Amino acid sequence: MLKVVLTFMTGALISCSSTGIKSEPLPYSLDLLKRIILDVVPSELESTSPNGREMYFEAFQLPGRFAKRPGKTKNGKLLERAWAKVVILGVTRPYTVEISVKTEELGLTKYYPTGENVEFAKSLHEKIKKRLVQRHEGADLIDDFRPF
Repeated sequence: MLKVVLTFMTGALISCSSTGIKSEPLPYSLDLLKRIILDVVPSELESTSPNGREMYFEAFQLPGRFAKRPGKTKNGKLLERAWAKVVILGVTRPYTVEISVKTEELGLTKYYPTGENVEFAKSLHEKIKKRLVQRHEGADLIDDFRPF
């Protein structure tokens, strides 16, 4: 009985734990945040949550300096691949963005999880912040409202 309770509690703690990089509160619109996130992450969007704030991206190859095992096998499989998850937190402005990048390495026949790439998540976070600032400087006063 104790084993069952400990297993359940461990599972609950692991599933509720937050990993990745969290941004400071961002005073931008939800649509703008989503557009910039989709532009910055180097992969196609695989799925989203029903409210559109939790985004899962397809597997991709990490850029050179972030990859431990760059390259592909003879049959075209990546030696190392990454999965990105981006969550927009908050009911209204300001929103907080949480980014996590999980990595997997190819074994003999399948991929095995190797952990999280915090450096690449930080890089994505910095790119998002930079794009938000650039976009904000060129925007009109009221949420990209352009009357003409």
